[in-house]
Amino acid sequence: MRLILVIATLMSLTLGATAQTSPPAASAATPPASATAPPVSSVPPVDCRAQAQAKGLSGQELRDSVAVCVQEQRLACIKDAVAKKIVGKQRREFMQTCAGRPNRQGKKQDRL
Repeated sequence: MRLILVIATLMSLTLGATAQTSPPAASAATPPASATAPPVSSVPPVDCRAQAQAKGLSGQELRDSVAVCVQEQRLACIKDAVAKKIVGKQRREFMQTCAGRPNRQGKKQDRL
């Protein structure tokens, strides 16, 4: 019984200390967020499915090729965002519109 009491006390102290710590302050080097549209991507859009079908792929090979292509596009967009030093909400908007993939209707907007 004492062991449970000790563990509960330690957990409450740990959670209390964690709750009291403040998040790191934004650095002065962070560019101010503007109310304009997110920066334009320099990554050209690619139709991954059409590319794979043009190679004559079908079935599992087609799905694998499309998955690899989409992830390569995403990586290129991330590299572009890092190079342009885009952060926060602007990066989320940038990633949604990067490589010709605008925000699709029907998807939840508030996902993190």
